[in-house]
Amino acid sequence: MLTHERLRELLAYDPESGVFTWLQSKGTRVAGKPAGYICLDKGMYVTIDKKGYRAHRLAWFYMTKKWPADQVDHIDRNPNNNAWANLREATASQNSQNTSRSYRSVSGVKGVTWDKHEGMWRAAITCNKVVHVLGHFTDVQAAALEVATARDRLHGEFACHL
Repeated sequence: MLTHERLRELLAYDPESGVFTWLQSKGTRVAGKPAGYICLDKGMYVTIDKKGYRAHRLAWFYMTKKWPADQVDHIDRNPNNNAWANLREATASQNSQNTSRSYRSVSGVKGVTWDKHEGMWRAAITCNKVVHVLGHFTDVQAAALEVATARDRLHGEFACHL
């Protein structure tokens, strides 16, 4: 298990930029150069002592001296932005609330779908694995307003309307 002392012995973390840099040269790593690599859309990873770590979790550990209890959420939803001001501890449910709408969305509004049986727009959100059906609407904008209001109430600071 990586200790806080070992982490600080190997890496420096800049809270403003969210970038880790190597403090020692060894093999292919060079002191003063950025550490880590981007793994598709999953964010930054850093390999320490032959084990891969997600950079946002390392940043949390670096700054607090504790591993996150559950997950670390990127406030701006950019998994490569590990600036300290962009990170917050979250549960899995909270982290999933801070997501953008599906690219397959017919309505263009997160939480609003077309209900072909009713012939109306259906407004619904999920919170803590419970689906809250907010109603059916003839107007997509009315459904969007209902969803946004409920999301603010149920999701609080993790509400994402995009």
